[in-house]
Amino acid sequence: MAISSNGVAGLKTGVCTSTTRPSGPYEGQMIYETDTDKVLVWDGSTWTPSTGMLPNIVEATSATATTTSSTSYVATTLSVTINKSHTDSAIWVVASPQLAVYTGGTGTTDMYLSARLIETVSSRERDFLYVLRSYNASNDARVNSTKACLQWMDPVAGTGSRTYRLDIKVHNSAHTGEMNMYSNNICLSEITALEVVQ
Repeated sequence: MAISSNGVAGLKTGVCTSTTRPSGPYEGQMIYETDTDKVLVWDGSTWTPSTGMLPNIVEATSATATTTSSTSYVATTLSVTINKSHTDSAIWVVASPQLAVYTGGTGTTDMYLSARLIETVSSRERDFLYVLRSYNASNDARVNSTKACLQWMDPVAGTGSRTYRLDIKVHNSAHTGEMNMYSNNICLSEITALEVVQ
């Protein structure tokens, strides 16, 4: 809804379709098209999409440990589900997992851990690789951990529910990869999904 530019006390409705836009718009007038799910603003000469809207934001956390020595991806307990409401929007996924990789014994070795964000319905994914170099340990397990930040702008089409999950794997089955190594709030992992209208 917008106030008329001619000072009349009445209100002009801002809801229409792409074929029933106002015929005499005024600069700054905003409309919502029900057939395209777009918010548009009249800039004085053309209808311009309103960008940067975040109609949905969902957050989730996990303090549960996921441990693997698999060289194939294993699902963790860190996931988030968002209801995508606009057909032309994208989903921006930001995950901050506590990741660790370790092995028993002594000496120094490079240990590789991969993490991925996966959209579970279509199996679209974004892979990330971490090289975690261990320290010299004389009589203890070699451990290296990090708080990672993974981001993915998923240009998924359509609307509806989407679930994004973090998976992990190691590159050498003699090593162990883990999310939330100590299974408590010290190692809390987070994930956020934001719907971004482009």
